[in-house]
Amino acid sequence: MGLFDFFKKSNSERSSNSSIETQIVTAIEVFENNPKADWQGIINQIHKHLNNEDLAFDLYRFIPIAYCRQYLSDMNFPDIYLTADKDGEFTIEHKFSDNELFVMTEQIAKHRFADRTGQDKLMHILRHSSDFNAINQALNDGSQLDDLVILPPRFT
Repeated sequence: MGLFDFFKKSNSERSSNSSIETQIVTAIEVFENNPKADWQGIINQIHKHLNNEDLAFDLYRFIPIAYCRQYLSDMNFPDIYLTADKDGEFTIEHKFSDNELFVMTEQIAKHRFADRTGQDKLMHILRHSSDFNAINQALNDGSQLDDLVILPPRFT
């Protein structure tokens, strides 16, 4: 969504998007301000601020992915993520680009990267990214960045 698309939206749509953007920024600040918190601590803090457990889980999943994709923008990340079916098999595909929350999170991450907002706290977010951690480990083990293939994340 570009700037002009924002002005085409109705007042209620703009208000809703503004509210979601505020919630995403609040969740980003939770990551930035809690450098030693584990995943449960981050989710609990996001939930405490937003009062929505499902949104807290989704933002915990999406924010590190969006930041990793900005930080390693030359990598070829898949546009899909997998969720489990009723039998526990990861067969259900979803597109990141079809998920409005992820798209908005990615836009905010891109904007914050462009104006360098929170750069000093970037690692507080990236350490929660399984892609970043896997890539970092592979590079530490001697792999070359060009040789790495990123698989779709799996969410339970």
